[in-house]
Amino acid sequence: MQQYTEEKYIAELYPEEHDEYLVEGAVLTCTMTTKAKKIYRDKEYDVDSPCQITTLSVTENKVLKCCDLPHATIKDAKKADDENNNNIPPFRCNCILAPYTDEEWAALEADETCLKEGTCRALMKLNDEWDNLPRVDGEDQQVNGIPLINMGSILFCRHGGIITPLMSGQESILCNRGLDVEWYIYNKNMIKKIDTIDPELDEEVSKFKEAYDKNRSRYERLAKQIGIPPELLAVIHYREEDNDYLEGKFNVYLHNGEILGNVTITNPKGKLFYDFDEAALDAMNDQRSKLRMLGITYEMRDMTAMLCFLETYNGKGYYNHQLVNPYLYSGTNVYVSGKYISDGVYDPETVDKQIGCYVLLDALLEEEER
Repeated sequence: MQQYTEEKYIAELYPEEHDEYLVEGAVLTCTMTTKAKKIYRDKEYDVDSPCQITTLSVTENKVLKCCDLPHATIKDAKKADDENNNNIPPFRCNCILAPYTDEEWAALEADETCLKEGTCRALMKLNDEWDNLPRVDGEDQQVNGIPLINMGSILFCRHGGIITPLMSGQESILCNRGLDVEWYIYNKNMIKKIDTIDPELDEEVSKFKEAYDKNRSRYERLAKQIGIPPELLAVIHYREEDNDYLEGKFNVYLHNGEILGNVTITNPKGKLFYDFDEAALDAMNDQRSKLRMLGITYEMRDMTAMLCFLETYNGKGYYNHQLVNPYLYSGTNVYVSGKYISDGVYDPETVDKQIGCYVLLDALLEEEER
């Protein structure tokens, strides 16, 4: 039987990423949020565009900063409302739990806004302070004697939920650029669930890596000119036309995989290029706003951001219909079956046999780390 020391237990409970401290704009979620409508006492609480995340405002510290943003402390736990611009706005959705005291029923029925903005607005009752898990590497950093909070901190809602961070806020550049944070977090969590890659793909993945190694200098040169990771460029090329990629021909449009030298007839229509590099520059210039939104640069290697970009490049239809996207995750344990077999036609039984972008990116990034 495996023996667990306290230090080992805490280390497993508290992974390395939990050491990152929260700052202004940290993204929070709660264990008791739901997008489902609720009916209480003949009133229907049906939220328009429900949202199961909220952002943290820092009011207790204006001195200690990271990325020019103030660090949050255990005291940044006050509920924000229409009158008080405090720390945590209620989630714009319903709570799974019904009101269970006369005070809660009265608060819910008195606030008609809850009918369209969710019951959390009336039911959220936060503890006075966040709780920090004990750190393996020592004490939490403090400001004026008050501990900072990090990705491992939790805040109890006395109505029954537990509020936890999803993003520290140190990635706030993404939020400030109009990123759909729920979508970003969805893909981040999907990546965390991946623990198996289909071994039957090993041979094709090896061919994919060999082709990249042969043409690495070209991908690196072009990627630097565009301002994206070379691995990302290679994956797009492969998924648009795998034979052209594997044979190193560079004879297709990165836009859609059609053959260069002909006017494109599928989206985007009407393009005419004879050179792969020129066509690739044009294709990525069309995506410039998405690249900026996701903070993608030549140097970055954020798997979540790259998969999000690839999903927008190919289309967010799967995500919009709450389906696992095989374009991203085929070949991993998080994808089993289901594919759009034509425009607007989804077959839940069809299995996508192409290698998903995660497997391809992971193969190249893993090799780079060696």
